[in-house]
Amino acid sequence: MHVVAAFLKSMGIMLSVVLTVGDSLLSTFGDISEEWLGQQKKTEMKADTIVSGPFGLEVTASSTAQVTLSNDGEEPLAMFEDWDLIFEIQESPGIDVLYLTYSSTTPPATSTWAIEGLYLDAASSTAEIIEPGVFNPGEEMVIIAKPSQAIVANTYDRITFVTDNGTVTKVTFKVNP
Repeated sequence: MHVVAAFLKSMGIMLSVVLTVGDSLLSTFGDISEEWLGQQKKTEMKADTIVSGPFGLEVTASSTAQVTLSNDGEEPLAMFEDWDLIFEIQESPGIDVLYLTYSSTTPPATSTWAIEGLYLDAASSTAEIIEPGVFNPGEEMVIIAKPSQAIVANTYDRITFVTDNGTVTKVTFKVNP
């Protein structure tokens, strides 16, 4: 009889351990699944984000550069303070790389960039209609960048935009006198 009691007691302890470990494993699997789905959603959003800049852009030598970007993807973009803007200025004998921060006021201060406007059509200044302040698909955004150095004539410079979800857009432009 004491063998049966010992058997039942040891089976109870083993069952308790197995259920506790099993619960932890199921909880961990659930956490991993949720994280996987979150990463998959971020990847899909990034794949659906297409921001394009002008080809063959020419600007006049000054302290600022104006660039029009198009949202050709399927994702609306906002949180501009989380965007990165890297300005590469051609200098003799090399390139100066500057990081500009976002400013919500125009004109931007030195070492910052700002949004001049969001438009359905920037060329005709047709203002956006849906969600003001959000860069929606099909819209154009005009930005003004003001690096800490003047943009020098007869050079080729580049601005690299990195959105809050990691999409990269590069705009190379010629600086005219």
